[in-house]
Amino acid sequence: NITKHKYVPYIELIDKNTVLENRLEKYPKIKKSDKLIKFYNYPVNSLCKIIYKMNKFNDKTLYHNYRLII
Repeated sequence: NITKHKYVPYIELIDKNTVLENRLEKYPKIKKSDKLIKFYNYPVNSLCKIIYKMNKFNDKTLYHNYRLII
């Protein structure tokens, strides 16, 4: 299971209706062939939120990014 590694970020799908900007082409892209995208089998043209946890001690979310799956 690749998600159990400590350096792998958490990834979740975002509902397109909740997105503030309706223009999905503005978002950075991530390929369908990415290992995490393959693992969760996310569909193409969906938006995902990638959450990076960098604080080892408190396990706090320091930043996140949005990506469009192509």
